[in-house]
Amino acid sequence: MARALGIVAVILVVFGGAAAAETTRTLEVQLKDANRPFAVENLAGKMVVVPWDGDQVVAVARVTAANTGLADQVSFEQVRGRDGRPTLRVRYPVRRHSAFRYPGGGSTTVTYDGRRVRVSGRQGVLLYADVEVKVPRSQVDGIFKNHVGPLSAEGLTGTLRLDTGSGSITARNLEGRIVADTGSGNVEATGVRGEFVCDTGSGACLVTDFEGTRLTCDTGSGRVRMRGVRADRVVADTGSGSVVAEDADVVEFRGDTGSGSIRLEAVGSRLQRVSADTGSGGVTVSLPAGTTFNLRADVGSGRVRCDVPGAENVLRGRRVVGCRLGDEQVRINADTGSGSVTVTSR
Repeated sequence: MARALGIVAVILVVFGGAAAAETTRTLEVQLKDANRPFAVENLAGKMVVVPWDGDQVVAVARVTAANTGLADQVSFEQVRGRDGRPTLRVRYPVRRHSAFRYPGGGSTTVTYDGRRVRVSGRQGVLLYADVEVKVPRSQVDGIFKNHVGPLSAEGLTGTLRLDTGSGSITARNLEGRIVADTGSGNVEATGVRGEFVCDTGSGACLVTDFEGTRLTCDTGSGRVRMRGVRADRVVADTGSGSVVAEDADVVEFRGDTGSGSIRLEAVGSRLQRVSADTGSGGVTVSLPAGTTFNLRADVGSGRVRCDVPGAENVLRGRRVVGCRLGDEQVRINADTGSGSVTVTSR
């Protein structure tokens, strides 16, 4: 009967001595219709999402609990999600316990399965699950939500949302419309194609080898670093932290930081517009040799410097407020409350 429902449970008691009471339990659930939008949700632990050759979504949870009785209270079920989509959810005994211990984690309170619960690295009953999700190689529409703990996804195609409340996100070789969102933790993305949004409340956005139409990185507190970017539009916004884009072949670049420097190293011949705004920090734009441009700069405390052969300064009185070269292929607007603005070529 359990096999017919797509759920398998195996119980293993591990180690002896002081840790004899600690138990692991393996649960498996399947979503047969992967053509519909779906979600996978876990409270605490590690989540890994990988492609496979099957036509179903298969999720396996390895539950670790303080004892067998606690492990037996965990299930892995398909439920109706908040937006109506089928959701494979690891179900914890949230009506019996309000605090769960996940070693290595911080301390946070979340709403899970309809209840407010706390996850802590030191307090509460020991209970968490490491989840592996196998997804068909065809295009899918999936949300992968791991409330506390790291989340990684690789080799998938479609409309994908990777979401953690507290934990790092790793995205590799994804294609489509991709969102990586964490409340606290770094986001590292490599080889993403299409549209990509990186959003972290506290942590860095690190993007390498992106190609697509739009790349957006937003951090509340943390740096943004991009390398090897090929995009029509790049937007980077950080409350506190630097913005760096290296080897960037883009049409439009927008950088905004409350406190931190902005640096763009452009390549190719597609660049048309640059906007850089920082409350405290310098702005540096490096252009390919021979690129014509017009820089307009507003510096509260700092100076404007154009290290480009043949460029002429634009003056307001005796103050340098910009510089230009040729027919203005690239328009650059830079605003800094405290810091210098520099344009170079190489």
